[in-house]
Amino acid sequence: MRTENKSNAGVINYDELPELRLVLLSGDWIPVHLPERIKDHFVESEVISLGGATEASIWSIYYPIKTVKAEWTSIPYGYPLSNQTYYVLNYENDPCPIGVKGEFYVGGKGVAEGYLNDKEKTEASFIDHPDFGRIYRTGDMGVLTQEGYIEFLGRKDHQIKVRGYRVELGEIESVILEHRQVRNAVVINQKDARNQDVLYAFVAGHQSLPPTDLKEFLSLKVPEYMIPSYIVQIEEVPLTSNGKVDRKKLLALDVTDQASIGRKIKVPRTEIERDLVDIWKSVLKTDEISIDDNFFELGGNSILIINLITAIEDRLFIKLDFKNFISNSTIEKLAKVISVSERKSKTNSNVMEIQADIKNKNTEFDLTNVQMAYLMGRDKQFELGGTSTHAYLEIETELNIEKLNKSLQKVIDYRDILRAVVLPNGRQKILQQVPQYEISVQDISQLSDIERERRK
Repeated sequence: MRTENKSNAGVINYDELPELRLVLLSGDWIPVHLPERIKDHFVESEVISLGGATEASIWSIYYPIKTVKAEWTSIPYGYPLSNQTYYVLNYENDPCPIGVKGEFYVGGKGVAEGYLNDKEKTEASFIDHPDFGRIYRTGDMGVLTQEGYIEFLGRKDHQIKVRGYRVELGEIESVILEHRQVRNAVVINQKDARNQDVLYAFVAGHQSLPPTDLKEFLSLKVPEYMIPSYIVQIEEVPLTSNGKVDRKKLLALDVTDQASIGRKIKVPRTEIERDLVDIWKSVLKTDEISIDDNFFELGGNSILIINLITAIEDRLFIKLDFKNFISNSTIEKLAKVISVSERKSKTNSNVMEIQADIKNKNTEFDLTNVQMAYLMGRDKQFELGGTSTHAYLEIETELNIEKLNKSLQKVIDYRDILRAVVLPNGRQKILQQVPQYEISVQDISQLSDIERERRK
């Protein structure tokens, strides 16, 4: 049915619509406000959300929406439909405990045989599970709740990290759709010159919607790091031939005029601020810096901190404390710390003679800047946080392991720093004694190939 208000074209006249008995909503992230808006106009209607995958007969899960809880960010995914099954499995394809995040798999009579003439893609997405039979890997992530329904937490391939925080693009889209002037929205991430993820929002609205208004709306709903840097209003969301969002076409749109939206540049006023602006531009690979910009909000991480501090020390001839930078992470604050009187003359600088303090070597002392960077880098609030480097080597050798063990122990005894530990207060201490280092050895020469694989 098509209705048109002659006096106000484009606005739906709900009085001319028939009463609805049943409203079916479908999508990964159904905005939490939508059921209420439906009920405002169709009080007696029953509202049900539906989800699933084309590879499993389109719809395979449902949730009857009665009330919407205040803490929800999206409508729950729900319960399996008749003759369908849903599983939340871990990376070993074992069921996840209640409340533990895993990947969604669909089973039951609706699961397809595979992709036509595409054996590789079929084998990657459809598996024959020893307990559940043939199931389809959806790529969706979520948890099984105590109440028995499944909660959707985003697409595996749509989860990104912005400033160290894990972000689900669909969740941002869902919040944008809560704005009453928005019909449709797509959020896409793209790497910038520093290889950092930047968020773009493409919005189709009922009328002209200034990006600044939408940013202000989002600031009341989500953390600052979830607000897209670029907001572009479009007529309609472009689709590919198979009905998917054409993300390449969206990213091809000109968004250069969006860079300064809602952003006021505070220019440097002193020589030190001007020097710092130049350094930040170089390290952060950006052309526009305001002296009140936060280093970490611009994509700074523990590695870039070291680069920045080194550049500041080389140009301004000062020794900048790592902790001092962390607590003064804007140019405006940092310039106050770096006063002209603290700057050393390059011509008068002398090489410092370092002497070992044997007497106090087992007392607490500060971390070096590099150590502090590694420690801070383990914090997940940073873009590269929560990561570390590991290596696994498999070497065929006749080396005497016992002699190697004794050699390593001598190095540990001789090199104090190999006995250093980081204390809870953020300082370090060299231990006088540590347990003897021991290489664990397991003789698998007499085991079968199957038993050897199990030991790995």
